[in-house]
Amino acid sequence: MFQNHLSVCAIKHFSLRFKPLSVALILFLMSSGCSSTSSSNTARTGTEQLLISTAIDEALNKIEFDSFEGQKVHVKHDFLECVDKNYVVSSVRHHVFRVGAQIVEKPED
Repeated sequence: MFQNHLSVCAIKHFSLRFKPLSVALILFLMSSGCSSTSSSNTARTGTEQLLISTAIDEALNKIEFDSFEGQKVHVKHDFLECVDKNYVVSSVRHHVFRVGAQIVEKPED
């Protein structure tokens, strides 16, 4: 009984002794993640990106991709040159994939 009381007292003493240190460590870790700043030099502002992506999505929603259902499709984008090329290609692939087509990387596949 006396030994159990000693171990409980030791645990309480240990936890009370290191509690301020634990709180300080947690606060330090939480604040250190927010200390870095970064900037990006994109070709478009956030508003422009939103407007263009919405326009691309609305244009692609008017196209019927149903004829690609169950087929293998290669999206050729060699002749597409614009700042938003990656978004256009990924949106086209998404629409093709959504109707049940299989996207292939090479036209031979």
